[in-house]
Amino acid sequence: MILLDASIIVGFWRKPTERARTILQNSDVSVAGVTCAELMHGARSPRDLDRLEQLLAGFSYLRTEESTWPQLGRNLNALRKAGVSVPFQDALLATLAVMHGLEVWTTNRHFEMMQAVLPELKLFRPDTEGAKAGREAQG
Repeated sequence: MILLDASIIVGFWRKPTERARTILQNSDVSVAGVTCAELMHGARSPRDLDRLEQLLAGFSYLRTEESTWPQLGRNLNALRKAGVSVPFQDALLATLAVMHGLEVWTTNRHFEMMQAVLPELKLFRPDTEGAKAGREAQG
């Protein structure tokens, strides 16, 4: 399963590509509540807010369990000790992905920085031949 970062949704919103559309339609994709909140926070108008809600309703939703918070704290501590500073929402998304064995699809470099400290963090790369969902999307 692929966990979407806000950067992918914003990119698709602004400039949809056929490749991204195919992956989104043909792969098991989910969003986290923190991503929904991040996107809605950035809405520029009530109309955009409504459109975002409709768009987000089309994805499966990954809930944040109570056990996530202590693990997030451990991950944030490890990142801080390694000198890696990232936005809280990115660290939460990475923690959720690791806990659920999901790949994060993002264009955000923070995730590569976190991966250096949290090697179990998997990133979805649609242009990599080995990416399972990418192969499925290609047919």
